[in-house]
Amino acid sequence: MQERIYIIFSENRLPHGKVFLVTEKEITTSAEVIAVRGFEDALVKVSELIMKNKGKEFVIDFNDAPMHLMLATLSAFILLNTNATVLFDDLQLTISDVSPLKIPLTSDHVEVIKAIGQGFTSVGSISRNTGIPATSVWRRLRELEEEGVIDNSRKLTYKGKLLLSIYKS
Repeated sequence: MQERIYIIFSENRLPHGKVFLVTEKEITTSAEVIAVRGFEDALVKVSELIMKNKGKEFVIDFNDAPMHLMLATLSAFILLNTNATVLFDDLQLTISDVSPLKIPLTSDHVEVIKAIGQGFTSVGSISRNTGIPATSVWRRLRELEEEGVIDNSRKLTYKGKLLLSIYKS
């Protein structure tokens, strides 16, 4: 099992394990403190932490985090194309769940996502339901799987469910 690195923003939320506290306050704690002065400084220091710990599992607890430090931390992970589990209130997701797609979504992609959301999974059933030619449906399915929108059994991933929520209408 990989070593887990926790990034937190409040000394009130110390988990067990290797913990880095990102703060603009001067405090004494059992966590390793990353003292920052604003957005850009936080972005640089969190990026350095990511690069020093490449290959380790990251968990970011955004509860009690100031907004600019949340944005700086997310930006660092996205810019460095590094995944992490994000905790915020009752929500737990990974950065890859909300990472940008490498392809632009076309109306065909959206229609295929909607059809899968309605329970259609075969090329033929999606084609009949959407009116998109079967060969195009097959290509869209392959692209959506490569993007992590659907899994290999043609079920929507969390990222796919988020996209369905956005495009549902």
